[in-house]
Amino acid sequence: MVLRGKLAEMTCRANPKIYRPYVQYSAKGTPILYVRLTKALYGMLRAALLFYKKLRADLEDMGFEVNPYDPCVANKMIKGNQCTICWHVDDLKISHVDKRVVTQVCDAISKTYKGKCKIHRGGVHDYLGMDLDFESEPGVLIISMVKYLQKIIDEWPEQLTSSKACPANDTLFTIREEDKRELLPPEQASQFHRTTAQLLFLCMRGRLDVQTCVSFFTTRVKEPDKDDWSKLRHCLVYLKRTLRIHEAPAVCRFPHQHTVVGGCFIRYPLGFQGTHRSRNVDGKGGHS
Repeated sequence: MVLRGKLAEMTCRANPKIYRPYVQYSAKGTPILYVRLTKALYGMLRAALLFYKKLRADLEDMGFEVNPYDPCVANKMIKGNQCTICWHVDDLKISHVDKRVVTQVCDAISKTYKGKCKIHRGGVHDYLGMDLDFESEPGVLIISMVKYLQKIIDEWPEQLTSSKACPANDTLFTIREEDKRELLPPEQASQFHRTTAQLLFLCMRGRLDVQTCVSFFTTRVKEPDKDDWSKLRHCLVYLKRTLRIHEAPAVCRFPHQHTVVGGCFIRYPLGFQGTHRSRNVDGKGGHS
C-alpha cells in the first residue's frame, strides 16, 4: 500500500524509528511511504470493499439472496416467512416475524466471525446519532435524533435563551464586502466548523427543515465572520425551541411519499418532519 503526503507524515510521527528511514519524496517534494498491511486498514475505501465482499459471500453461503436493487439488503425465506438483513459497512439489522429465527441467524453469523460480533437485542437501538424505536407504537418504527441535537446545543459555548420561529431570517444569504467583514478568531472559527458539520449530519436525517441554512453554513466554514456566527446561533435557537417538535400532533399534517424498501413500508417526509416512521408490511417482527 502507498501512503502519500499527510498520511505518510502521520505514520512516521507514530513511530519515527521504524518508518522514517523508508520515506521517499516525489519530484514535487511529497513524502511517499510504501507499507505492507497485516490486516485491513479501517476507514479506507478498499477495506470497506473487502469486508463487503466477504460479508456478502458469507450471507450467500447461508442461503440469503442479495437484493439486485439494493446490494446491502439480503433476504431468505425461513419457516415460511422472509428474513431480511440490512447492513451499513459492518452494522447489520436482522428482522423476522419469529424472534427465534433472529437468534439462529445471529448465532450463525457470530460463529462465522468467531464470536467477535456484538449483538444488541430489544425494542430501541441507538445508531449513528439516531434512536431507532420499534416499541413505542406497535408495527411502527420511529427514528428521531433528539439526543444528538441536544448534545449539539449543550456544546455551543453561548447561552441560547431567545426564541426563533424560523431557522433563518431574511438576511441569511446577505454577505458583507470583504473589507467590512470581521473574521472569527481561530477557536471560534473551529467551533463554527464543528457545529456546521454536526448540523449537516442532522439535517440529512432527522431535521430536514434546516437544510437550506445548513447548506449556506457549509460555504462559510473556511473563513467565517461574526455575521455567520450570528446566523448559526439563530438556527440553533430555533432548533432548541423545536427540539421535540416531532412529538406534536401537527406533524401529521405534512404529506409523505411512499417507497417499498427491503420488505418495509417507509414514509419519507416531503416537507419538514422531526421523525421518520416506517411500518413493516406484516406489522410485526423481531429485530436485532
